[in-house]
Amino acid sequence: MVAGPMWDGDRWAEAVAEFCRASGWPLLAEPCSQLRRELDGVVVTDHHDLLLRTPWADAEPPGAVLRLGGAPTCKPLRLWIERHRPAFAFVDPASTWADASFSVSLHLTIGPEAVTEAARTLLSPESGWGQRWVDADSRAAAAIDGVLDAESLLEAGVARQLGRSLPAGHALYVSNSMPVRDVDSYLR
Repeated sequence: MVAGPMWDGDRWAEAVAEFCRASGWPLLAEPCSQLRRELDGVVVTDHHDLLLRTPWADAEPPGAVLRLGGAPTCKPLRLWIERHRPAFAFVDPASTWADASFSVSLHLTIGPEAVTEAARTLLSPESGWGQRWVDADSRAAAAIDGVLDAESLLEAGVARQLGRSLPAGHALYVSNSMPVRDVDSYLR
């Protein structure tokens, strides 16, 4: 499941969690989605931006993608989806049709309640794929921590520390260009 930028991510949190738990899918959430946080029983990747730049990502192609929110700003994510061309459903209750790469194969104008209902009635957990994302994300975190802990103040280290220090539900305003990319890559 992919969560792009959205202003109402909190409203979607339980539906997203229910879907991910029922399917076993990881959640690749941008910080601007308001969903890159701990969700009980959900694999939430912190480093998909970096993982999708490696050969590991092509060994783990998606069979299907469910996206909500705006188009992700993470270029490696967009390219990974374009390269593998999975079945791609876009949950778009406002009918924005935000699909610049023309990858979407199913456009759904539904709300969180319909996503929750689908999770409860249509899905069975996929084993293994989510755990491989957990393992890869953990290895990426360890490698990043090794570099950032050994260096003095770096932009990536600031993004990581903000994620560790800000209380849940706290607003973080980030400018465009590199700051938002640093937050996407290193915030946990």
